[in-house]
Amino acid sequence: MSRVALRVPLLAGLALLLLPAVLVAHGGLKSSNPRGGARLDRAPTELVLDFTEASPLSVTRARLVGADSVPVTLGALAHVAGSGERSVRAAITGPLAAGTYAVEWQT
Repeated sequence: MSRVALRVPLLAGLALLLLPAVLVAHGGLKSSNPRGGARLDRAPTELVLDFTEASPLSVTRARLVGADSVPVTLGALAHVAGSGERSVRAAITGPLAAGTYAVEWQT
């Protein structure tokens, strides 16, 4: 087998090994404000999510959902200044009744 013929399968094999790492290379949630599990005296006016790596706005999503599974309206996501695009914020524009809420995110 020639060197060229050997390199092609070898490079293809390396590409297949690296593919799963590329597919799972998404940032995780580092922290949030309000933080998970927080009990608040007043309804928050914004949601801030801090990720472990830069989160492009084109692929980052956030949703605030009440205990009744009804989403609360949020303003547009924007990067927090000085965060290196690792933090995003959204104004909470929908009404918040007393209760438990969950944040669903994707990046």
